[in-house]
Amino acid sequence: MVELSISLNANHSVQFHLISDRQSATEVQRAIQLNCTDVTVKDPIPFNSTYDLRPDTVVQFYRGDSAAIILQGYDNTREIPGSPGLIPNPPFPSSVNMSTWTCLNYTVGESIPLLNAASGLFDLTAPPLVFFLLFLWGILDV
Repeated sequence: MVELSISLNANHSVQFHLISDRQSATEVQRAIQLNCTDVTVKDPIPFNSTYDLRPDTVVQFYRGDSAAIILQGYDNTREIPGSPGLIPNPPFPSSVNMSTWTCLNYTVGESIPLLNAASGLFDLTAPPLVFFLLFLWGILDV
């Protein structure tokens, strides 16, 4: 598992983090740099959560929950198990440029590989088990 840090805005005030396998992160990094303006993407680093990583900080899951984008400081309590399903997702902070987010979200969704091109097998280096454990952690409120 690796983390790809993505900064929006010139002053880097908005921080997204893509959590995925290395191959996906590398593909996403290239695609974002080509397609999205006003975005700074750092090289992938081994995942080591230095911020509050909980299921309710996830903005979007991709490819069967094998990758996720987290917005630092976002509070999507709707995603915590046991919360009423009719609560709408909370809005992004006003500092998030929605057209840049739209580009980022679309580009990530389109660029994460479905298959491991070298072997033709699914890339299981970042199994959905990790996100399941995050889910359980949210339920148990550890």
